[in-house]
Amino acid sequence: MKILAVTLLTLGLVACGGGDLQDTPASVGVPSATAKAAKLSGGAGVALHMYQALYGKAPSYVLMTDYTAQATANASAFANTLTSPFANTSHTALAKLVLDNLGVTATTVKAVNSKGESEYTLLLDAVQQIFGAFPTLRGQVILNMTNLLADLEADGTYGAAAVVYNNQAAANQAYALNAANTSPGVVALVPDGTSVTGRFVDATVVGLAYKCGNSAALSGTTDSNGQYTCPSNQSVTFYVGGILIGSVNSPRAVVTPLDLVGVGASPSNQTVNNMVRFLMSISSTAPGSGTLTIDPAVAAAAAAMSIDFATTTAAHLDALIGNVKPGATPVTSAAAITHLTGSINGLFAGPFSGTFGGAFGGNWKVTVDSAGQVTGTATDSDGGVGVVTGSMSTAMSTASSYAFNGSSGGTPWIGALNVSTRQFSGTWDTGSGVSGTFTGMASQP
Repeated sequence: MKILAVTLLTLGLVACGGGDLQDTPASVGVPSATAKAAKLSGGAGVALHMYQALYGKAPSYVLMTDYTAQATANASAFANTLTSPFANTSHTALAKLVLDNLGVTATTVKAVNSKGESEYTLLLDAVQQIFGAFPTLRGQVILNMTNLLADLEADGTYGAAAVVYNNQAAANQAYALNAANTSPGVVALVPDGTSVTGRFVDATVVGLAYKCGNSAALSGTTDSNGQYTCPSNQSVTFYVGGILIGSVNSPRAVVTPLDLVGVGASPSNQTVNNMVRFLMSISSTAPGSGTLTIDPAVAAAAAAMSIDFATTTAAHLDALIGNVKPGATPVTSAAAITHLTGSINGLFAGPFSGTFGGAFGGNWKVTVDSAGQVTGTATDSDGGVGVVTGSMSTAMSTASSYAFNGSSGGTPWIGALNVSTRQFSGTWDTGSGVSGTFTGMASQP
């Protein structure tokens, strides 16, 4: 009954207003239905949560832009307006519809209280009652429900539903921020165990062996595009023969040597540098070609070998390279840094677009060049245009994400670009109490 009581209390606060999501902007694009994701924030979060709750899908790009502006201006008013088409829907039917769309069902919430009563049934009844108590504020009630559910990932009763819900919201955001999506759509999550194909990038690495999960045998080698395939809920470990290169806890669209080391890693990190030197030096194709190739003969020569890239000396690494590929000339540390920096910048390159909100809102679009330089424009709802400039860092700030530091019209824009999900997001702040967020995705040139 504890969560039910909290739910009733929270929903009962509708008369006091509120309901906006003010947490730190979240990363999106989590492919697995059960991998935890932070909840969304700001006007964009309100828009996505409300549309999922009422329609069970993601809004189109145009609707997302409009809804974000409305929700940023007044979250409560937006929530009630979006719910107004359901004015003739009974409290019972609306409660069932919303809970279903939030993924809170008798199947996902199986807990019973000390009296043997279903927590789901009690919650459904409570929501009906709150709708009846606040018939003109049912939108605000729904918004408060989404806020509550998004915060319950660690809860024993609603935790599993909350994890799936937050990942659904993140997937919906990726869809709604894509200008190519001109109609609302249902975005399917990837169930655990579904195969996910990713790419190993230190340039494109061909012939790199990998294992999925705890498999005793190799699962395969990366193909001509540097791609590997593993179940979504398993780790991926990379090898050359018996030499462990590194691992990630789940497959992702892009894996680089920085992902194998972790947060804060950069091309000049010693462990990263040793990995890159090794891969470049044993390649049968020139690194400048954009592809590194691990020949079967090289992998076979390394079958009984091992090395710790974190602690090895340059002399030991050079000797290993000579043993794995006799006659090879070890690549220098400087050349490896330059090579990987270029590869990481290449992952950033391309056009991005999205929306910004907060004290005021609008649309933005930028292009990231092959050197990591960012240029573009931000246009507010009144037609004012600011020039966006900045640069990307090649140091990894979080998994697959790299920091952006720039400005628009003199206002600092600080954020991150995720090379796996292709999301570009962050915050802007004038320093005088006027601030907000921006978020978007890779777009068509």
